[in-house]
Amino acid sequence: MIEKGNMTDEKYLAALQAEIKKQDRKISILEKDNKLLETTNEKLVIENECLKKDCPILLEALILSKHKTFGSSSEKTEIPEQQSFFNEAEQEYAEKSEEPVKKTVKGYCYFADKSL
Repeated sequence: MIEKGNMTDEKYLAALQAEIKKQDRKISILEKDNKLLETTNEKLVIENECLKKDCPILLEALILSKHKTFGSSSEKTEIPEQQSFFNEAEQEYAEKSEEPVKKTVKGYCYFADKSL
């Protein structure tokens, strides 16, 4: 606040009016800023509500996607022939493999010392 001190009444009144104008300009600027902040706040509240609604939907989509990718149903095939395409080497091995032939070998005993 302005103090009168040794100023004349006219100078004091002029100084007070100048201070009032300065304060009015500050109030005007603050009102504009307040209006801008209120508008921004409204937009953010709406965006926040939309994101809250989207979050469960996106979470469910992620869970379903992971289940399709890594779930037990991802290992099953619809076409039986398609699975045999990937097991070609195993099928060839199974067809060619035969039971090993068993041979009996008579044992022998060799002694270095024939006196025994």
